[in-house]
Amino acid sequence: MFSFVIAIVSIVLVVLLSAATVNYAGDVFGENAGRSEATRLANEAQQISAALELYKVDNQRLAPSLQHPVDANYLKQIPPGWQAISTYIQHPGAISDDACLAFSIPSCPDPNYRDVPVCCRG
Repeated sequence: MFSFVIAIVSIVLVVLLSAATVNYAGDVFGENAGRSEATRLANEAQQISAALELYKVDNQRLAPSLQHPVDANYLKQIPPGWQAISTYIQHPGAISDDACLAFSIPSCPDPNYRDVPVCCRG
């Protein structure tokens, strides 16, 4: 009987430790996911920008579209979700709040940041 009680207590302790680990790790994984997304978006924007600049230097003109640097082998492919609007590039997809917080990007509705070129929809 004593062995049975010890086994039950051990199982309860393992379950409690597992629950505590999942609870703590969930916050860490969520924070890292936001930073990962923000880093990915910054990296993609930098690659597109560099490809557009190389195209401009080699061809003495701006690329008419994002597809032209791809066709000229400056960029392997356009990362999903990116598009060119006038003279800038943007990713109109939903960017998570965690990604915005990871790089301290201000919220668009904040009146102190109305003239900031990059903001997160809040």
